[in-house]
Parts: sequence; structure tokens; C-alpha cells
Amino acid sequence: MGDPETAYAAVSCMDLPGELRGYADARARLALAKAVAPRVGAAVEAWAITAACAGWPIPPSTPWAATPVHGTPPILITSTLHDPSTPITNARSLARQIDNSRLLTADVYGHTAYFNSACARDRIADYLLDGRLPTKTC
Repeated sequence: MGDPETAYAAVSCMDLPGELRGYADARARLALAKAVAPRVGAAVEAWAITAACAGWPIPPSTPWAATPVHGTPPILITSTLHDPSTPITNARSLARQIDNSRLLTADVYGHTAYFNSACARDRIADYLLDGRLPTKTC
């Protein structure tokens, strides 16, 4: 069946334009990743995908772009402030694109607020039961 990480990289490369323009660019980006994520030595998903897509021979078919969403009921977006896989900046960007949304952040480490914060779990459950957006932080 193949390695699932290979399939994940292939899908990601079809969504992301190849951003590396050579060794100097890769070295600079790795230095930036190490500066931004010093505790993990730049071992972050964004770097892994950037490196995996270097030299990808097929142009992306569905490159990421801002997709504003209007006219929705209240939408809750959740994230942790210290997620090693999906940075808080991504959640903030998503919240800016969706009218009538609120970003609930949990000041915890780990991937997903629901699994890593009892406070977030309670607020998410309340939102799902009554539809009211909770306060912004846990």
C-alpha cells in the first residue's frame, strides 16, 4: 500500500507551490525554522513539507489561497497556542477569513485544543449544545 507519509507529501505538494529556490534559500529557511521553533530543532511539519516538495515536478493544482466565507451562523475555531503541527498563526488566519467566527485558544502544548485542554473541551461541548460562541481563551 505504500508509506502514508509519501501520500501525505504528494497531496501537500499539489496544494503548495514549490518555494525553495536553491540551497541558499533552503539553508536560510532552516535557520529561520530553528529560530522560530528552538525547542524542536526545526522539526516542524511545515519544514518537512517544504523540504519534501522541493523540486516537485508537477505544478500545484489547488494552491492555497484566502477563501473568505460570508453569511454563516456562528462558527467556532479552536487551537492551542503551542501546537507543534498546526501553528496558531494558521488558526488566526482562518478566523479572519470567516465572518461570524471566533477563535478559542487554549494555552497548552499539543495538537488540538479538544484533546489537550479540559477548558476547551467544556467550551466546545457548550457551543455544540447551545450554539453560542464562548470567550476567546482558556
